[in-house]
Amino acid sequence: MITFLVIVGILAATVGVIYGLVAALMWFQNSKKEDKASQ
Repeated sequence: MITFLVIVGILAATVGVIYGLVAALMWFQNSKKEDKASQ
């Protein structure tokens, strides 16, 4: 049971990191577009 919890925790952490990277990339691209539009 403990092994199962560890695996679930690792999967959750991996998904969280991937989601964070995707969100950061999207936010970075949106900020770039806004900068170009403002100029």
